[in-house]
Amino acid sequence: MSEPEVRLLTHTVFSMLNSVATLNKGLDQESIVKTMSTAAIKALTSPRDE
Repeated sequence: MSEPEVRLLTHTVFSMLNSVATLNKGLDQESIVKTMSTAAIKALTSPRDE
């Protein structure tokens, strides 16, 4: 991964973690973990257009 991609991924992960408090008000912990895990896996494994 390039440096800008790493910065973007790091920013995204921290944004997701910071949103947990808000999500806790409407979703159970299992749903939050499943949704965030799925999003992270898709972001890391999606084909890149070059």
